[in-house]
Amino acid sequence: MKESMRRLLPRIIREYLDRRPARGERIPLDEALALISDAVFITDTAGTIRYTNRAFEELTGYTLAESIGKTPRFLKSGLYPSGFYREMFETVLAGHLWRGEVVNRHKKGYLFTVELSIFPIPNPSGAGAWFLAVQRDVTTQKRLLEEYSAKVSHEAMTDGILTLMDSARGTGEFLQILAGRLRAGFGADRCWLVPVLPSGSAAAGARYEDSESGLAPAGEICTDRNTPLLDALFACVANGAGPVELDEHAAVVAALVEAFPALSIRSTLGLGIHTLSGATWLVLVHQCSRQRVWTPQEVELLGRVGRIAAIGIDHVQRRQEERRRLNELEALQARLALSELKYRSIFENAIEAIYQTTIDGTLITGNPALYRMLGYDSIEEMQSLKIAQALYPNPEERKKYVAKLLEEGAFRAEDLVLRRKDGRVVTVQESARVVRDPDGRPLHFEGTLVDVTHKKELERQLVQVQKMETVAQLAGGLAHDFNNLLTGIIGYTTLVLNRAGLQHELRGNLENVLRTAERGAGLTQKLIAISRRPMVQLAIADLNALVRELLREVGRTLDPSVSLESRLEEALPEVDLDSAQIRVGLLNLVNNARDAMPTGGRILIETGSEWLDSDFLRTRPWAGGGQYVFVRVSDTGSGMDESTRAHLFEPFFTTKHDLPARGLGLVTVYGIAKAHNGLIDIGTSVGMGTMCTIYIPIASVQQPTSASAPSAATGRAILVVDDEDVVRDPAGTMLEEVGYRVFQASDGAGALEVYAQHHHEIGLVILDLTMPGMSGGEVLAALLAKYPACRVLLSSGYSMDASIGQLLHAGALGFLQKPYTLKELVERVRVLLPGA
Repeated sequence: MKESMRRLLPRIIREYLDRRPARGERIPLDEALALISDAVFITDTAGTIRYTNRAFEELTGYTLAESIGKTPRFLKSGLYPSGFYREMFETVLAGHLWRGEVVNRHKKGYLFTVELSIFPIPNPSGAGAWFLAVQRDVTTQKRLLEEYSAKVSHEAMTDGILTLMDSARGTGEFLQILAGRLRAGFGADRCWLVPVLPSGSAAAGARYEDSESGLAPAGEICTDRNTPLLDALFACVANGAGPVELDEHAAVVAALVEAFPALSIRSTLGLGIHTLSGATWLVLVHQCSRQRVWTPQEVELLGRVGRIAAIGIDHVQRRQEERRRLNELEALQARLALSELKYRSIFENAIEAIYQTTIDGTLITGNPALYRMLGYDSIEEMQSLKIAQALYPNPEERKKYVAKLLEEGAFRAEDLVLRRKDGRVVTVQESARVVRDPDGRPLHFEGTLVDVTHKKELERQLVQVQKMETVAQLAGGLAHDFNNLLTGIIGYTTLVLNRAGLQHELRGNLENVLRTAERGAGLTQKLIAISRRPMVQLAIADLNALVRELLREVGRTLDPSVSLESRLEEALPEVDLDSAQIRVGLLNLVNNARDAMPTGGRILIETGSEWLDSDFLRTRPWAGGGQYVFVRVSDTGSGMDESTRAHLFEPFFTTKHDLPARGLGLVTVYGIAKAHNGLIDIGTSVGMGTMCTIYIPIASVQQPTSASAPSAATGRAILVVDDEDVVRDPAGTMLEEVGYRVFQASDGAGALEVYAQHHHEIGLVILDLTMPGMSGGEVLAALLAKYPACRVLLSSGYSMDASIGQLLHAGALGFLQKPYTLKELVERVRVLLPGA
């Protein structure tokens, strides 16, 4: 009924104002308005109240007499800005209905809330319009709804804080979210959480703050300027038994407003909370948009929330500390795992063998390098061994090792011989130490092993190569000097034999001297072979044919107890070699094999081709890789031990003490192989015989070729250049006796001077290669540079300065090896000077 009347009320008012009858009767206005409980007032166009009903007086406390002639401004609560009322009046002035919820102030000063509807009604006089305002009191409904919402919100807030205690990742996050929930839960504009120092002052620069407007930037609250204010706030609330409405402390509120004018703080509820850990926090909830009266329920709620928050701060701090410790523990475990992984990787992948053993000789642990070095399949297999019996060729050596280590505590890089699983021995370099307990008692041994077998072999070979270099230099020097002497002996003896009228007996003696000197020349050829500088005459040759010829020759002279066999590779590649030199080398090897089998056996000569790869070169670093042909001489003799192998390439060394030392033996073979750019390889062991292999490279050696023949010399004179009188004088005498004019020079400078003076007369220069000052090669270069038609015959007992082949290629016409006979000299000169 009342709601229907409320809907009809604007129509009734219009009819009343128009004085027009409705339905045959006039309806009194007061009686009509009395039928509804809503407060009603009517204003004119200027907003002046012209009428109010009894419900208006009951709602506002103002009578009709007190209201007539006034505007509704006396009802304003002061909570709304001017724009709120401006929008309201603009709506109704435009002829539209305005509805909304408004908070008004009662005559006694308290606030109440109404649902307000304002209707525009035309004025009967036609001037402007009347305005009908209907107000329904909803204060109780709002209060009940707010109380219910607050209860629900407060329960949600406390439950949320309890949940936040377990979900927050740290104290800072907990407090920041807590500030937001307090602000939202209390319907406030701003919330501060400020830590308090033990001295009772707020911590400068520290706070947790939440607001919708965001007016206060970080650090604004806790500053040195605001410290007195915060101290005053703390004094008000921190020591109290519960929350405090700071509105009752006018001086503090005034200080807040002055300190933060931009915030327009109107009401503040404060609380001090104390955690079990001893920390104190100041909680301030501000209302900035309006004056607020905090209800007892809100005050009680803040106290309850404060207690929960204090527990929460402690709880979150403990959890944060637990997480920190857990993170530290996890980080430590991760570092330990990484460290273990790193050192485990080093241990597992180390090239050196690493081990730990008990004092009595059982393996505790070891890395893969250990069992691989010793030929076992796993560490577990080695852990079942007794080290002394399994790994030491002489088990007594293990006892010496233990005694030494216990006495010295440690040692480094000592050589040790160990036995592999397959029976072979390896030489290792060991570093070890004793691990002791805190009382100094030995617990176990630990150390490293480095396989130096290959290194020791290379060192042995290096010593051998150095020894051969020394022997080569000595042999070369002896050959050079001895050849010069033999050349003189042969030359002077020949000159005497050429004289007529010699007594028969004297001639016979001189011929014996000449033959002896020629035998000496054969010995110097062996010395030259040792020096690795023999004058080889390389030519394409069939190695198999050479071996077959040797087999026929040697087979006739061997003892019947020694069988001679061959295994020759068919279609063997041809190589560049000096057949005579290779034949000498093979004869030496066959003789050695025969001497190694005094009671008989078998000699096998093989040929073949082989690619020398990295595995072969790893133990023979002086060799060059590539394709080689080889000839190998094997025997079934007693073989050689390591001490014997160390002397293999020493001149006149023999293991057969009942036989005379045969001379230069393997050292000659070594020189011949080197002269062919090849190598010799010896394989032998006690009781297994010996296998000697000569390798010769497949690659063709460039044959020394002389430069284009110079034009014939105009003279028949000969220049003999040699620093030895014993060579130069008989050669010059012999050449003069056969009709040549001879000039002589004892060194390179003299030779160039003589040739410069007589180059139109000199048709040939006989040039010694090894001279003090300028070498023969330097003299040759100087002569050919200035006199391209110069004809030069080289001669030497041994050349240390340059390759003879290179000199021939550079322009020399030939080479005459010392010692030579005067007959050989004359024949060579006649070839180079035709028409003599």
